Amino acid sequence: MRNKFMTVLMLVILILSVAACSTPAKEADPMDKQIAYNDARVAVDKVKTLFHKTTAKDGTPILDPATGGQEKAKELLLGYFDAPLVDNIMKHYVTDQTVDNNVVLNKGEDGAAAPFFNPSIVDTTFDTVKVEGSKEEFKITTPENKIYTLKWQEDKGRYIITNFE
Repeated sequence: MRNKFMTVLMLVILILSVAACSTPAKEADPMDKQIAYNDARVAVDKVKTLFHKTTAKDGTPILDPATGGQEKAKELLLGYFDAPLVDNIMKHYVTDQTVDNNVVLNKGEDGAAAPFFNPSIVDTTFDTVKVEGSKEEFKITTPENKIYTLKWQEDKGRYIITNFE
């Protein structure tokens, strides 16, 4: 009797083990996907605010003076982007020139600041992008096949963009 019980117990454990191992990976919570998408839009909007809203009197694109300068702008961006990406963003926009004590930005063909995020995720809707991944990391693909990689930052309480390709 005891041997039968042990055999049945071993079979139950074996069956449960196989079932647990063969269960497919759980899809990310739709709410987490929406949060990651919203955090990406907020981050890119910060870049637009800093680098695409203000011009000098002559129309030259300048860093938003309300920011308090390059270092303050960099500090602000570090709340939304990974440090290496912030460095790339700053290199893309900032020049060593000034006009009226304001930092001059690199110009695009149209004379405005050349966008780093082109096309921008701000110009999309959640339904037009593909969000894949897990709560810890998502990749958001735009209709133009641009990919934003986001990672959860517990200390910031939000997703930050770690890569754009």
